[in-house]
Amino acid sequence: MMYLGDFPLGQQIPFWFNSHKFSDASMITLAGSPVLSVYKQGSTTETTTGPSLSVDYDSRPGMHYVTIDTTDAFYVAGCDYAVVLTTGTVDGVGQVGEVLAQFSIRNRTPSIRRATAQAGAAGTITLDSSASAVDDFYNKTLIFVVGGTGIGQSRLIIDYTGSSKIANISPNWITNPDNTSVFVILPAGYVDVGYLAGAAQTARDVGASVLVGDKTGFALATTPPTAAEIRTEVDANSKLANVTYGLAALKTLLDTVTGYVDTEVAAIKAKTDNLPANPAAIGDIPSAVTIAGQTRTELATELARIDAAISTRLASAGYTAPANSDISVIKAKTDNLPASPAAVGSAMTLTSAYDAAKTAAAAADIAFVVDRLGGKTKIVGNQQICYKADNVTEICRFDLKDANGNATMTSVYEKSRVIP
Repeated sequence: MMYLGDFPLGQQIPFWFNSHKFSDASMITLAGSPVLSVYKQGSTTETTTGPSLSVDYDSRPGMHYVTIDTTDAFYVAGCDYAVVLTTGTVDGVGQVGEVLAQFSIRNRTPSIRRATAQAGAAGTITLDSSASAVDDFYNKTLIFVVGGTGIGQSRLIIDYTGSSKIANISPNWITNPDNTSVFVILPAGYVDVGYLAGAAQTARDVGASVLVGDKTGFALATTPPTAAEIRTEVDANSKLANVTYGLAALKTLLDTVTGYVDTEVAAIKAKTDNLPANPAAIGDIPSAVTIAGQTRTELATELARIDAAISTRLASAGYTAPANSDISVIKAKTDNLPASPAAVGSAMTLTSAYDAAKTAAAAADIAFVVDRLGGKTKIVGNQQICYKADNVTEICRFDLKDANGNATMTSVYEKSRVIP
C-alpha cells in the first residue's frame, strides 16, 4: 500500500499497481471483473464514483493504471481516503479488501483548529464549544469550510469573542454555515501598513514617493506638489516629452481625432438644420385605418356632388328616364335563353355541320369494322391484339380473362378493350 500525497480538491490523482502469481511472483492479469472502491476518513462510507481502472495497461499483463477523479461531492477537503479492491481475483484467488493506495485532500496543512461549527450567519460562524475562550485569539487567521453546509468557502476572521465562540469574518458568506459545517482554521501572514519599522504611518507616508518616467519622483512626506511643479516635471521628463511616444505624440493624435469629429459633427448639423424646430412625433401620424376612413368620407361627398350636377343638367336638357318596368319584363324573358344561343342565320349551318359530323362518325366506324375484319389478330400473354388490313398497324387491344376474372390466354371467358 502506498500514500499518494495530499491533493487539492477536484484534482485527477493517478497511480499504478501490479498483480503477481503466488507461485513465482511473475506478472499475471487481474481477473474476475475487478472493481475499485474509495473509503473516506476510516469509515465504512465508500463509493465507486471517481476511480477509473485500466487492467493490463498497454497490453502488459499484471500492470494496471488507475486515475481518481475527485470532482464528485463524495470528495471533500480535510479528509483521508483509501483505494480498495472490492471485486477481483489474482491467480484464481480472490483479492477483495486489498488496500492499493491512500491519499488525502487538503488534510496535511498545519492548522490551528479543525472542528464542526455550532452555527453560522451572514458575517459570522460560531466555532465548536471547545474553541479558545480568549478574545481575539483567532483574529487575522483564515477559516475554511471543508465539509457540510457552505463547503468550499474561505474567509478572514477579523474579530473573535471567546465567551460566545463567535468569529466575525470578511467578506460575508455566500452560503451561511450551520451546525453541519466542518471548518479548518489556518494561520495567515499579513502586512499591517499602519506600522512600518515600528513607526505609525499616515496616508502620505505610505505614498512617500510617486515615480514618474525614469525614476523621477516627488517627495510627499511634507507638502504635495502643485500643478505647476507637476507640469515642470512632465516637461523635463525625456520619455513623456518624446515626439513619437510621449505626450506630444498623444496631443497630435488627439488633435487629429478632434478635427475629424468636428468635421463629422458639422456635416450632421448641416442636415439637421433643415428639420423643423418641433417635428411631429411618430404618435401624431394618423394610422392607415384613419387615413382610409377620411378618404372614403371625402369620396362620398364628392360623388354626391357629381350626382347632383348630372341630375340637374339632364333635367334641364329634357332627358326622359327609361321605363324601368318594361326593361324588367324583357329581362325576365331573356333570362330563360341559353348563355350563348346560335343566331337565326346560323340554323342551316348548324344542321349541315351536324349531318357532316354524323357522316364522318359513320365512315370512321365502317373503316374500323373493315380494318378489324380484314387484319390479323394475335394473342400475346393475356392480351388479344388486332391489326389493320396491313397487318402492321395496331387498332385495338383486349385483356383476356377466364370465368373467375383471372388473366389467361387459353381459357378465355371474357375480354375487355384496353387500347384505344
